[in-house]
Amino acid sequence: MSIMNEFLPFAEAENANLIPFSEWQNAAARLSGFSSGIARSNQINRAIAQGANISYAIAKFIERTLKEDVYVSQPDLLVDQFYRALLEMSYRTTPIGCILTFPVQVEIEGFVVSNFGGDLSRTDYDKLFAVYGTKFNVSSTPATKFGIPNLAYNFIEAAGQLAEIGCFVKAGLPNIPGGWLSVLAY
Repeated sequence: MSIMNEFLPFAEAENANLIPFSEWQNAAARLSGFSSGIARSNQINRAIAQGANISYAIAKFIERTLKEDVYVSQPDLLVDQFYRALLEMSYRTTPIGCILTFPVQVEIEGFVVSNFGGDLSRTDYDKLFAVYGTKFNVSSTPATKFGIPNLAYNFIEAAGQLAEIGCFVKAGLPNIPGGWLSVLAY
């Protein structure tokens, strides 16, 4: 079944009756609007095309992102669809399981706020569970839940190998061999 999108482009033909953009930029009608009397059709077409074509672009974004019908006669639904399409696109550009850090408490829809780890429901957070699995579970994690990383008082360090992803390294200087040498000034 195809998706219905009632927003269509306007004056898209190569020979459309549009005032050239260079003239439209400085046209008095663009600045003051159309007054009573005769309006030039190429100016009206340019004004309509601008509004229609940006509307078409937004409606096409909604259609492609949400795979939903888009109707001119439902402006409240259109606002909701636009918001949901933006939200969906933000999720697509931030991979599930990605850890974001902020210097202040930030609540973002679609994200879990937690520095101290914890357990989440496998069914409520099924997409996150599909990424994390049981990698961050602790002995007290119930079977219906899965663990998320405890980042409190820890540094995030890039893993050197895939197997090291999600592993914690104890604080210290493990890569620097040697000892202490005491030197006294005299």
